[in-house]
Amino acid sequence: MIETRQIRYFVALAEHLHFGKAALALNMAQPALSQQIRQLEDELGTALFERNTRRVTLLPAGNNFLARAQAILHELSLAVEEARDINVGHSGSVRIGFVSTAAPRVIPELLHRLRRKYPRIQVDLYETDPLDQVQQLHWLKIDIGLMLFHPNDPALNTAIIARHRVMVALPRKHPLAARKAIPIKELADETFILSPKTTQPDFREYVLDLCRRHGVVPKRTQQVRLIQTALPLVAGGAGIAFIPESLEELRPRSVVFRPLAGPDVSVPLYAVWKAGGETKVVANVLAEIISKQD
Repeated sequence: MIETRQIRYFVALAEHLHFGKAALALNMAQPALSQQIRQLEDELGTALFERNTRRVTLLPAGNNFLARAQAILHELSLAVEEARDINVGHSGSVRIGFVSTAAPRVIPELLHRLRRKYPRIQVDLYETDPLDQVQQLHWLKIDIGLMLFHPNDPALNTAIIARHRVMVALPRKHPLAARKAIPIKELADETFILSPKTTQPDFREYVLDLCRRHGVVPKRTQQVRLIQTALPLVAGGAGIAFIPESLEELRPRSVVFRPLAGPDVSVPLYAVWKAGGETKVVANVLAEIISKQD
């Protein structure tokens, strides 16, 4: 059976075409190199080199074998490197679930950092709601979730990685659009565009609780499935919406974002993962996510 070392010896001799120089490059004795090349040729059943007292040249079979041998050594080198990378978490795949509010800023920034630091890590992304992320984490369908609000699940670890200031989205021609900051009480008669109610803590409940704390109960509501879907409805005059500032990049030109009057109001974005289940590659990606928290 042909051994990897014999392939390395053959390639070294084919590149130097001199037994003495090849042996020196391989840090071995010239007679031992000659013996290994003869054994390789015996195993193949054909000569690879023509030898005489003046020079060594490759035969046609040797030329063909050289290209294959170099490819084999290259693939072997890659396999060794990848195995070592996987062992230390520098290679592999990570599955990340995320809410739409993380897409405009957090996801692009994360992908850029990972490509620079861990180019061999493949990131698979799945946009989905927090409840589905929690289920997928338990079923080991994703490794990390990115969601607004805490999942309140003792089997999951969490870390706050960003805080998004809450803004009011208004049509540009709305009477309040000229204001630098808007008191919530002045929105009491507006139609509120809200995401649907879920069984998990969500942005809808956050908005309604915020309004209640300011003595406002929305008289009319319009429901959308995703928070960012509210923006074109606001542009069309269907109502106003409370929007995380992270969605500013998606704002239509006919919509303005204004902060709420008073102290800044923000919602946290959590990284969530199953306790004790992270591989080295997942741990590295988590460390990169958490280290960049705002």
